[in-house]
Amino acid sequence: MKDTNNPKQSRREESKAKLNKRRKSHKTNPSTEITKRILAKSKDVLEDVFSRTSSGLIVTDAKGHIIKTNDIINSMFGYPEGDLQGRHMSILSVQKYAQGSYPLVIGQLFEKGIVENYETSYGRKDGTLLPVEVNIVALKDRDGSFLGAFAAVKDISERKHYESDLKNARNFLEDIFRTAADGILVTDNKGRIIKVNQAIKKLLQYEEDEIIGKFTKDLFPQNEDRRKRALKMMRQLFEDGFIKDWELSCPRKDGSLCTLELNVNIIKDEEGNVKGIVGAARDITKRIQSEQALRKREEQYILVTENIPLHIGAVDETGYFSFWNKYSSKIFGYTEGEALGKITPYVLFASSEEADEAIRMAKKKGKCDREVLLKRKDGTLFPAHLVVVSNKTPEGKITGYFGFVEDISEHKNAEELKKKNELAIKEKNIQLEETNAALKVLLQKREEDRNELEEHVMTNLRLLILPNLERLMEIPLEHQHKEMLKTLNTNLNGITSPFSRTLSLNYLRLTPKEIQLAALIRDGKTTKEIAHLLNKSIRTIDVQRDHIRKKLGIKDRKTNLRTYLLTLK
Repeated sequence: MKDTNNPKQSRREESKAKLNKRRKSHKTNPSTEITKRILAKSKDVLEDVFSRTSSGLIVTDAKGHIIKTNDIINSMFGYPEGDLQGRHMSILSVQKYAQGSYPLVIGQLFEKGIVENYETSYGRKDGTLLPVEVNIVALKDRDGSFLGAFAAVKDISERKHYESDLKNARNFLEDIFRTAADGILVTDNKGRIIKVNQAIKKLLQYEEDEIIGKFTKDLFPQNEDRRKRALKMMRQLFEDGFIKDWELSCPRKDGSLCTLELNVNIIKDEEGNVKGIVGAARDITKRIQSEQALRKREEQYILVTENIPLHIGAVDETGYFSFWNKYSSKIFGYTEGEALGKITPYVLFASSEEADEAIRMAKKKGKCDREVLLKRKDGTLFPAHLVVVSNKTPEGKITGYFGFVEDISEHKNAEELKKKNELAIKEKNIQLEETNAALKVLLQKREEDRNELEEHVMTNLRLLILPNLERLMEIPLEHQHKEMLKTLNTNLNGITSPFSRTLSLNYLRLTPKEIQLAALIRDGKTTKEIAHLLNKSIRTIDVQRDHIRKKLGIKDRKTNLRTYLLTLK
């Protein structure tokens, strides 16, 4: 009795019924019977082929029903043995392929009797696709009537994966080639450029059609020295099969030069024949310029450090000197060979306490700037201006110190000498002040004595001489004698007058005769009268008047001499 409640058993029985039905219909199919008879005649041959081949084999009748398969086909598509027999080939065909190229393949089979290397995808029993390569031969009788087909099916999934990987790799390499920052070019075995990327076009300023077909030698510089270097590079390339990091100057389209770093390899086939060259070029023009500028700065730095009148030293993590400039030997007496890696800064300090303090400040503040007492190789001490700077990594770790020392002995000596000179000058000033005070006292005493003497002389003149002169003028005398007495009286009055004393004191450069003349001019005497009184020519009086004006500082001024003399008290 059937168990209608067991779905698995129901499906098995249903499948068995369908299979029996197909076999029944297959028995009644004339082409199938004919094909079977043919197979029966060549049974031994087919069995041998079916068992030995590495491909899946399928035999169909004229209507495409499967008559026989080998184990490889069953395994390939996941069907149990005998499950495909009686089924139509369409069970393996995927609908989209069947509607596409499948009819064309059947047409070719009927027309030519053979289909070679037909690639398609067949469906497995579980619904997944399997890429296959199919070779089909038509089975015909003696009359040429179509009886069926014999198909060899090869699983090409592995090859398809490989091809897919190869395509992806090719696309990946093409993307790299196209987008690489370095310029890349490929040549054939004659050196003719056949492929370039965007970077090389930008680098050399050529369009693709301008550079494709050129020979690599056309890109060499025209300068003879540079061309020789380029040819040397090519010789090395063919000797070694590659060149690495080769620097070469190449002209751009506009004639300007760029410096390239080249890495080039020869492409060979499996037999070792040269197929071409692939080269990568990197523009290092700016780097070369930077290196040249850096070298120039280094040369300047060395020139400065070796000639500046300062000790410049560096101490590494070990505590020993790792740099010692030329002037350091002059200051301390140690040669570079005696200093580098052999002495520490402590040797140069007068006391270890000062060395500890300098390093402590440099550690704490990053810099120590102070005056210290240092020691030379011969033991002599000298004052110095010291600057110590800590050398730190970006993370802040101290890896050593830089030291700068200026010998300030001369400066200190100059300061001492200045202090001594200032003290001596101060003492001299005190002495001068004392001397000036004494001179002031003496001058004051001299002035007092002069005034006393002058007063004494004036008194004697007034009391003893002038009265007698006035009585003498009352005596009858000749006219000339009277005039002489008047002149004598005038002169004596001038001596005793404040005006004469002012002229003699304030204008010491005036002679007595010029003072006498100035007094007469002040009194209103004319030049002719003065000449008559002094018994001199008018010309002489005019010359003396000019001398007086010059000595009084009014020679070039439009000032009346008598008016000016009247202003003097």
